[in-house]
Amino acid sequence: MNINPISGNYVIPKGFAFARFGDNDYWEELGDMDAFETSVDVERDERKDNRWGVARTSDSQVTDIGVSVSMTLMQHTNRNRALAVMGSNGIMTQVAAPALEKTITDTVANQFYSLDRFDVTVASVTDDLANELVLGVDYTVDAKSGLIQPLKVFAEFVVTYSCADILPASDRLKTGIGGNPDIECELLLVGNNIRGKKVHVRLWKVRLTPSSGRGYIGNERAGIEIEGECLADAVKALAEGNSEEFAFGVEQTLAA
Repeated sequence: MNINPISGNYVIPKGFAFARFGDNDYWEELGDMDAFETSVDVERDERKDNRWGVARTSDSQVTDIGVSVSMTLMQHTNRNRALAVMGSNGIMTQVAAPALEKTITDTVANQFYSLDRFDVTVASVTDDLANELVLGVDYTVDAKSGLIQPLKVFAEFVVTYSCADILPASDRLKTGIGGNPDIECELLLVGNNIRGKKVHVRLWKVRLTPSSGRGYIGNERAGIEIEGECLADAVKALAEGNSEEFAFGVEQTLAA
């Protein structure tokens, strides 16, 4: 065929994704990701013309349009970890306590007991005869998680300990597992590919849910799979110029 074909416009897609949650006036970067995809799902009502010997489709009209998004998040920020379990982006806190005591009776050797605090310092451990027990000989302790392990059977195992403050400034996540069924945000994708058109995609209102299990142990870098249902927003669509054309969002092109 003797034509002058189009050239260029091949793209290896790269970019930054941002989300704006609730009434925030700022965007949070969602970080490095392996995928960011939108899908447009269409339902049609088709009319079969029975005037043919074998009925033919004579008309097809779109009756429903659904838009969805999926992402594979690779950086385990607090926000992304919360999204992975459909939880809120909460912050863990703890009030320091200088003198706590826990008594465990009839311990099971080599099993673990919780001191119900984090970041603990064990001052002393004694048995039922008030004998001082020795770390590494009679017990072990994991200070960060507050787990203590008697290495022998004791009728009474008395732990005296303290715990440190955990302040909001430490930015340690506390989120409920399945605790937030209505995670909604506005999504923004800013293309950063070297060649081809750089996209600017904005989705007005997206309800997010995890789309796969939350992997806590494995042999590879763990991704967080998130999917979302896009909801129409007539106000934002109209501000963009057309309430039907831009009902779910808009894709535009950035300067080269």
